[in-house]
Amino acid sequence: MAGGRVFAGFREAPISFRPTFKFDKRSSTYDTSEKQRVPAWCDRVVFKGTRAAVPGDAALDPQEPELLLDGAMVNGSAGTHSVVVGCANYDSCHDIVDSDHKPVWAKLRVGLAAVDWNTMRGRVCEVWRAEGGAAAASPTRASTASVAFPARPASSAEGAQAFTLTNPGSQPVHFAVERREAPSGKSLGLPSWLSVEPTSGTLAPKASAQVRLGVLEGAMGAEAPANSVKLCVVCTAGFAR
Repeated sequence: MAGGRVFAGFREAPISFRPTFKFDKRSSTYDTSEKQRVPAWCDRVVFKGTRAAVPGDAALDPQEPELLLDGAMVNGSAGTHSVVVGCANYDSCHDIVDSDHKPVWAKLRVGLAAVDWNTMRGRVCEVWRAEGGAAAASPTRASTASVAFPARPASSAEGAQAFTLTNPGSQPVHFAVERREAPSGKSLGLPSWLSVEPTSGTLAPKASAQVRLGVLEGAMGAEAPANSVKLCVVCTAGFAR
């Protein structure tokens, strides 16, 4: 394996445990039969990643997750498909006597490349503006600024409402329907009684999309919401995930 002739690309952590074969059955005594086989490491754990982990590797630090954008190198990894694997523990279980082998185990730490899609869209906007795209931008338009539900809808169908988003510009626009806290602008979860479909998407240039709102079935009757809720449609230039 070290020479690349078998299991190409796989690795194994250094072995620090005793040979795991061959034992007398139901014991931890090496082979006492007439064959008296030489003890050997017949049971192994091998693993493979796009690159090996190194001491202090940020890609394996849960406090410093990788952020990879457009294949750029961040925290020491390159490519949006980076998988960094390191072995934290490698040992055998010599107390188990059910076989003439001893089980072997390994604890692996795996760092997977991840993309923060909100940051990605922000970077796309920055590049687009730097290339003069801001001059061609047009605000996304909504067909209405207010949607009202019946005070006590008899069914979800009766309470269903919709509005249309239109992108009159020449660049694609990503939209997301959110509820935000005033005045901080902090994003809040949508109300549990409200159904929104879709909650996000991408509008091609000159395209429109209908967003459907409704009161969920479980909120009908006496528990139907009576207060208003303000939603905002957040739009950014670029593509959705």
